[in-house]
Amino acid sequence: MRRPRTSRDSGRVAVAALAALTLVGGWLGATREPAGAAFPGRNGKIVFASDRVTAGNPTGDFEIFSMNPDGTGIKQLTKNTASDSGPVGSPDGKQITFQSNRDGNFEIYTMAVDGGNQTRRTQNASSDIRPDWQPKPR
Repeated sequence: MRRPRTSRDSGRVAVAALAALTLVGGWLGATREPAGAAFPGRNGKIVFASDRVTAGNPTGDFEIFSMNPDGTGIKQLTKNTASDSGPVGSPDGKQITFQSNRDGNFEIYTMAVDGGNQTRRTQNASSDIRPDWQPKPR
């Protein structure tokens, strides 16, 4: 199991297993590599990385998707031939951060929860991976 994530209200848990993203009553499918899952925030959607083959991902590389907690409404958020993975929702629920090797090596990116405004945030010769957000001050 990799980095289980709880919803902001702690009422739900998204778990990414080594070989599949599994949600009760939701989509179950094998992946070639581990997948990650996160609740992005107030919109209630779960975001996850998967190498599932879709019309928008015919080569089966890792992309980031969102879906409702019941497994419906799956939407592909990233579409490229690189590996996009490790999605984490921002504390305010407006953005998702993730890692991608679309520019050669892994760098950190952010995007809106609808997949828009994808922006590279790091630029290093070595790989930047496993992004996360700083908690909001209280």
